[in-house]
Amino acid sequence: MLEQAQRTNTGRDLEIEGQGKSDFVAKAWQESVMNLYGCFGWQLEVGTNYNATIIYDDAATWNKLYEHINVINVILDQIQDLPHDTEQKEADYYRVQGEAHFLRAQYYFTLANLYGDMYTAENAAKRPCVPIKLTPNVEFEFERASVADVYDQVLKDLTIAEAYLYRSPQNEQHLLHRASQEAVDLLLSRVYLYMQNWEMAEAKADSVMKSENFYLASKFPGYDLKNMTKVEEIFEEQLRKCKVDYFDFYLFHNGKSFKGSKSHKSSGR
Repeated sequence: MLEQAQRTNTGRDLEIEGQGKSDFVAKAWQESVMNLYGCFGWQLEVGTNYNATIIYDDAATWNKLYEHINVINVILDQIQDLPHDTEQKEADYYRVQGEAHFLRAQYYFTLANLYGDMYTAENAAKRPCVPIKLTPNVEFEFERASVADVYDQVLKDLTIAEAYLYRSPQNEQHLLHRASQEAVDLLLSRVYLYMQNWEMAEAKADSVMKSENFYLASKFPGYDLKNMTKVEEIFEEQLRKCKVDYFDFYLFHNGKSFKGSKSHKSSGR
């Protein structure tokens, strides 16, 4: 049944009643990562949103990520009681758990690097990081875990996510905005990089680059910006190469193929 589940896992479409894909993705951005923009965008005020219309207070990112973690804890607890006696339900059962463990790992990894000490093998067990909460129970007092404990939890979640998403791979149409085996390996490569485990960081990154589902993006063709009449053609070519109908973020690359030169073999997502 498991092998069949892998073949029949179609996932769930992003279309929901009264709401299209673009609206859904926009809401997902607002609810999930908008509070992180100031950090990753190197803004003077880290609470600044991407269009500079809001400046969140210092606790916004902390609160939002722990809200997400609590939702994930509830999902992982409640899903055990849901029936998975058909091939499709079994596929969904494993895939949803894989996605949940991936997201929890990502959130704790982010929290650790925003609010905890830097990871070093010599001092990770002694240095304070962030509280770890893995149950849906209501609790009011928490202690800061060590950097080592938080990183151990991140690796544990990612290991579980990898196993579940191997059992029930992500559907191709959702690879750009849902957790997959490649997403797990990519995050693992970053975690190992921060842990200075160079060998494992390279191995996991190499695994992603060898995937048949994703390709490396070449550089933005800045030298070809004057050729604006072909922008639409370039954009359509990227959609075709990536085998998708739209991009969440707009990427332009391999511009040489539109200047008569030999195009690069790789494309991007």
